[in-house]
Amino acid sequence: MNRSQVAELARRFGRPQQWRTTVRLNDHDQGVLRLGGAGRRHDVTFAVLDADLVAVVRPVRFPPGLWRIPSGGVRPGEPVEAGVRREAGEELGIDVALTGYPLVARARLVHPDGCHLAWTTHVVTARPVSGAALAPRDLTEVAQAAWLGFGELTGPVGELLRQGPGGLRRYRADLHDRIARLLGAATARTLEE
Repeated sequence: MNRSQVAELARRFGRPQQWRTTVRLNDHDQGVLRLGGAGRRHDVTFAVLDADLVAVVRPVRFPPGLWRIPSGGVRPGEPVEAGVRREAGEELGIDVALTGYPLVARARLVHPDGCHLAWTTHVVTARPVSGAALAPRDLTEVAQAAWLGFGELTGPVGELLRQGPGGLRRYRADLHDRIARLLGAATARTLEE
């Protein structure tokens, strides 16, 4: 994403919280990063919310029972909402509308061989606009999609992610925890107003 795309999100939804972290990679993680495409140094993680549930996916490389909030890349020149809608169609099989921009995570990915990479995750929230029945279209990338409560995602699923190979899964578990806390805090503020 370029600066104007980020500025547009901040204009619409306010400035997101910032989180900086270092992620220790292993050889497994290096292979996963190569699958993501050369030159890309960001992703947009989209938390699609329906009542108390969040849409999650099981990538084909994940074993059954292991889930994550979906993410993808915004193409150069593509409006962010259009990119998220395209990715949500591919990974979840639904149309969505953006509702927020709560977090930007800036990760320094470090491999023991000395290689490092700066990675940025832009987290947006969205709601389904075409129903809530999930049916992934890109079955080369996503094996399943489901609705989970944040308690399950940050609890049992989070523990499974942290036990997986390498640091990328731990990064996603930590990201899920932060998203859950931010959304919980936003809900609490709304209820108090």
